[in-house]
Amino acid sequence: MRFEADLVEERIGYRFLNRDLLIEAFTHASAINEMGAIQRRDNERLELLGDRVLNLIAADYVYTCFFEESEGVLSQMIARLVEASSCLHYVTVLGVKEFLLMGKGERMQVVSDVKYSDLFEAILGAIYLDAGFEAAKMFFREKLGAVIEELLKEPLIDVKGILQSLCQKYLAEVPEYIVKREEGPDHEKIFHIEVIIKEISMGLGRGRSKKEAQIEAAREALQKCRERGYFEN
Repeated sequence: MRFEADLVEERIGYRFLNRDLLIEAFTHASAINEMGAIQRRDNERLELLGDRVLNLIAADYVYTCFFEESEGVLSQMIARLVEASSCLHYVTVLGVKEFLLMGKGERMQVVSDVKYSDLFEAILGAIYLDAGFEAAKMFFREKLGAVIEELLKEPLIDVKGILQSLCQKYLAEVPEYIVKREEGPDHEKIFHIEVIIKEISMGLGRGRSKKEAQIEAAREALQKCRERGYFEN
């Protein structure tokens, strides 16, 4: 497997002091066996660290930029900036999805969005270890500033509440949220939740809490229901 470190660094706008961290950030667990002695660590630990760093950066950003907003509004803003769909958007804008190192079997399948959202968190975790919090914060704010502003311009809505209200009004039922699986130890769980409407799986969500996963699933379900015309008279 060939990894074009120079091109990746150019696209993310950051030069690593320790390139081993960069390669680790882009190494999916499925690639380890094929890489042998070249690379012995996948990006799962960096993804975990990057998730925590992203939450702090997002909190710092909204606290300093929106000082008149209430705690509740700030919490919604932070959630918007750190959710999996936003991380997927970040890594797409950076243009580095193609460089994720995966095993042959994984490459032959349709790559899930989760792997790419995890990749962004791993990149952020790698930058944090390479040069510290300020470097990670600068990368996030300067490289993705336009994306952040775009995300925060979107109305902060109660997606679950809206979905439930529309389902009750037009379908005479309420969405059912099902925990499909849980990953990781108790203090670091990842929840995968499915929302069922009209006995059909209408959305999937993933998050560090059940609430976060439900919101992501509800957002996908709301879009699908509208596409299918469920909420039209």
